Parts: sequence; structure tokens; C-alpha cells
Amino acid sequence: MLSYFSLYFSLSLSLHYSPLSPSTAGCALIVIEVAVTLFQYQAANLPSRHPPGSTWHYGFSFMLAWISFIGEAAAAIAFGVCSRKRKKEKAPDDQYAIEEEPTIIGR
Repeated sequence: MLSYFSLYFSLSLSLHYSPLSPSTAGCALIVIEVAVTLFQYQAANLPSRHPPGSTWHYGFSFMLAWISFIGEAAAAIAFGVCSRKRKKEKAPDDQYAIEEEPTIIGR
């Protein structure tokens, strides 16, 4: 179902790619870095949370966050590559291409 919607949105003449991908990838990276810094700070400064000699690992959710970041970064790259407006090239006829051109209203 998801691949159908992806194909529909990429072939539709009136829809555009979402510019939210780069900011979403950035937010995911910030959350990952905050988690790593928090764990390192607790291990160094809070012996009651992490007693000396104890071991800990990030777990499945940390790996899932990195996978999510990689996917969002790939979407951001795809957005950067595919975001040019190509409505004129895909238009069925010249009249439709003229109607779909953006109107720049200057002062």
C-alpha cells in the first residue's frame, strides 16, 4: 500500500515532494546525540545510576533510531535530487503546462 502511494505521489503532476525530510533527519540525529551524551554523563558522574564495573548497552531502540535516521537522510537526499519542478515536461499538452506554471506577483 505504501509503495502504491509513493508511486502515485511521484507521478502526480500537481503534488510535490515534502521538504520536511531534512529537518526530520536532523531532529532524529539530535535525539540520538542527546541520548548518547546523557548515558556517557551518567556513567562518568552518577555512580548511583551506573555503579563502577557495571556494563550497559544501547539496545534495540537505539539501533532502530539509527536506521530511522539513515532512512530519513536518504529521503532528504532524494528530495534534494528530485525536487525540481518538472510539470512542464510531464504535461499532457501545452495548455496544461501554461496553466500549471507558477505566477510570480512582484511589487
